Amino acid sequence: MNFGLERIHSLLSELENPHLRLSVIHVGGTNGKGSVTSYIDSILIKAGYKTGRYNSPHFLNPRDSIRINGIPINKESYQRIRNHVEAVNSASNIGATSFELLTAVALCCFDAEEVSIAVIEVGLGGAKDATNVFPSPLVSIITTIGMDHMEILGETIDLIAKEKAGILKPKGKTIFAPQIPAVQQILVDCAINIKCDEFFIVNAARWVDGTNARMQLEGCNFDFHVPLLGDFQLNNVATAVTAILLIRKHSEFASITYSHIKEGTSNTKWPGRLEWIDVSPMLGGSYQRILIDGAHNVPALSALRSFIDNHVDEVKPIHWIIGMKEGRNISELLRLLLRSHDSVYAVTFSDVEDMLWVHPCNPDLIVDSAKGIHTDMFAESSVTLTAALQNAITRSKGDAGIIVLCGSLYLVADLYRLLKLEA
Repeated sequence: MNFGLERIHSLLSELENPHLRLSVIHVGGTNGKGSVTSYIDSILIKAGYKTGRYNSPHFLNPRDSIRINGIPINKESYQRIRNHVEAVNSASNIGATSFELLTAVALCCFDAEEVSIAVIEVGLGGAKDATNVFPSPLVSIITTIGMDHMEILGETIDLIAKEKAGILKPKGKTIFAPQIPAVQQILVDCAINIKCDEFFIVNAARWVDGTNARMQLEGCNFDFHVPLLGDFQLNNVATAVTAILLIRKHSEFASITYSHIKEGTSNTKWPGRLEWIDVSPMLGGSYQRILIDGAHNVPALSALRSFIDNHVDEVKPIHWIIGMKEGRNISELLRLLLRSHDSVYAVTFSDVEDMLWVHPCNPDLIVDSAKGIHTDMFAESSVTLTAALQNAITRSKGDAGIIVLCGSLYLVADLYRLLKLEA
């Protein structure tokens, strides 16, 4: 992939610079970007603002990455703007990548819809990402940083952190989610070096009970419901709320209240990430709940394993349905997940629209790696996702085990399509 900002700037210039007419919250990092943008978006919608939200990668199709008030842009508007962007790209011989084209479409959509505010997720990295075109965002956010895309961003956490910090702006306001100390210091140094006006280090919320959290806001306890699963959501929701409190200092967003924050967080949805769903409609059987998660890197899969350890009876085996993107360190990732009494059903996933560089790894490699970790483990590759589910369900009924599908968001999307679910 050819990264850089020259093409996207050229394309946006030819499109009359829609990004310069937007009020923007820009969200980078490794994990948690989608959750943070979803919390922020939901709060703003509850407060009565018209929002645009851009997330990547897309889930079911490119259109669902572009949302107005939380709903994917309608097909007619999307196609009309897409056709225009592609025509401009072709006529000007810009040669924009598919992600750059989609980013331009999103910004044109938000401009045309005259949104009050746009919440923009960084695609990959930061400094050279196609979303890094906003000279003065309301706030730049860095979520938790971990090891991912090392072949592009660098082989060390230091290099990755510096690349992610490339979205920070001189005289800008910046929020850092809780980080390990070494990463936090790098981010703080970057903020100081480029002369950020203000930067804030978030204190994680804490659980009051299994679904309700507490933060200290302006010296008082503030309790609210957290609908998304996983302890890492304490970082994400606190980061989102901190961002809302910061933009509330602007006169045009001063009407946001604590009630809006509470209602917005409690209504947040982020499908396909640490989610229990019923797969019985696909199988024609009785109620069957499985855990799904688009987790695909070390931090996310570690969080998935931690959630299972804390919320599932430890004597129950886990029946894993796993598909991964080509190029992953399969053995490293499986070691985070697997226990000797588990089983593995390895699958592939469908071609990803507009992302021709994404390929699933051979399921046999997953099977071989699983057996290499636990030689007595049951592991097999399945021809289809449906077959993997049927086999895992049969096996789980014999040992009262839990079924977990993970390894790639693209695999989760395939399951959504099979179940005819909407994102």
